[in-house]
Amino acid sequence: MSEQKMIQIPYTLFKDVYRLIALLNDSYKSSYVQELYDAVQANLDAKIESLIARENFTLYKTAPAGSTERENFRNQYLESVGITVDFRSNSEVQGL
Repeated sequence: MSEQKMIQIPYTLFKDVYRLIALLNDSYKSSYVQELYDAVQANLDAKIESLIARENFTLYKTAPAGSTERENFRNQYLESVGITVDFRSNSEVQGL
């Protein structure tokens, strides 16, 4: 199986496509349009989750080392990427 190619698009286009998909909700007529709608919606949702995780990581890494703020952002990031509490250290591990 070949790897899916990725492209970059302007953020404004991404937002417009997301809004368009939201407006089209429940207005599809055929099973093909329904399948296409579901596929686009799933990909947009995955991208939004990725953007949120990246923002959380940036907030974590730019917060002052050792601060409560950094620890809160670290936990937000770990939560956003699906790392359960059982697999997290109690605090940031330094020097790895």
